[in-house]
Amino acid sequence: MGASTIPLDFWSIIFLFSALQGFFLAMTLFFHQKGRKSSNRLLAFLLFIFSLHLTEYVMIISGFYQTTPYLIGITLPVVFLLGPIYYLYATSLLIDAFEIDLKRASHFIPAIICYLILLPFYAQPSLEKALFLSGIIKSGYVIFPLGQFVLLALSTVQMLAYFYLTFAFLNDYETNFKRQSANTEVLNIIWLKRISMGFSFYMVIFFVAYFQLFLLKAHRQEIFYMVMLVLALFIHVVAYNAIRQPDIFSGPVSLSEAVTAKYQKSALTNQQAKMYLKRLLEVMNTEKPFLNPELKLSDLAESLDILPNYLSQVINSELQKNFFDFVNEYRIQEAKHRLHDPEYKHFSILAIALDVGFNNKASFNRVFKKHTGTTPSEYQKMKDQESTAFANAPRRS
Repeated sequence: MGASTIPLDFWSIIFLFSALQGFFLAMTLFFHQKGRKSSNRLLAFLLFIFSLHLTEYVMIISGFYQTTPYLIGITLPVVFLLGPIYYLYATSLLIDAFEIDLKRASHFIPAIICYLILLPFYAQPSLEKALFLSGIIKSGYVIFPLGQFVLLALSTVQMLAYFYLTFAFLNDYETNFKRQSANTEVLNIIWLKRISMGFSFYMVIFFVAYFQLFLLKAHRQEIFYMVMLVLALFIHVVAYNAIRQPDIFSGPVSLSEAVTAKYQKSALTNQQAKMYLKRLLEVMNTEKPFLNPELKLSDLAESLDILPNYLSQVINSELQKNFFDFVNEYRIQEAKHRLHDPEYKHFSILAIALDVGFNNKASFNRVFKKHTGTTPSEYQKMKDQESTAFANAPRRS
């Protein structure tokens, strides 16, 4: 069948247009020079996969797969990339100095395994693959391969797991964020939660579509149209936000620029700010309010008898930090002291983390590595080795 004789109905045209838009936006984001390149490229990869999936679906419903049968099944392994890439994108948008290291690259292993499993199918002659797909379509999808259903079910479970991991990460981050004053990440959190809603809806109807197809032996084309429509809408939403809220893709504004704009009309004078800063640092060093894991900006401001918005301005403008980072710096310094203090030798790392004001070990490890470049256990081991070396060093008489 020639390409010129292949009809494109209304839905095919809509999905194809969305796919082309997705490919264009993915290419634009991939080569975008501003902001966080790793985040933009992960989102570009996600859009590319969605667009590829839409394109293959258009090929199937239009019959174009008969012209290009060698492309049949190319999107099945990449379905295992949707959850991991979405999770990595969310974390990269909120974590400083994000990099795809070996540990993060391990998230791609299921997709590689799926590709290896499907190698025998890909190695088949193009005609056999076309006849295989034609047989499924002509039977009304009643004859649906068990192996393909198992892979799709596993990919759905995997996506749900990553969806949970992403929401857990966002909730943990937002809980900490509520105790700070900086607003550079607000847009990112809102953006990610909107994507999460669309992504979760996609996963639900994705599983429902294939569940009823395999178990109920009932092919309802409107359900599959809905699956593809969600993908199309996802691409349009990303494109809309790229135009309406370019800061998401350009990266956060530097804190100094944000502070200058935020406090232009503030009544707080420079002299007052210096005085408040001196009082703040004295309290932090002597009373150690940061040991309270529930410490909030308003609580600290009340103890200093300062208006919360003034305290926020002092921390932001005088120290070029947000409240969250300011408090955590003190917690990390206290933790570093305790990790190599013999008095706390019998304390576990978790106990020290909780004592210095963190709610859990995961948050403590993440913040500790951000500020020191090493994990708490590595830091403790290094200090122990230094102490041992110092104790064994020869003394001059």
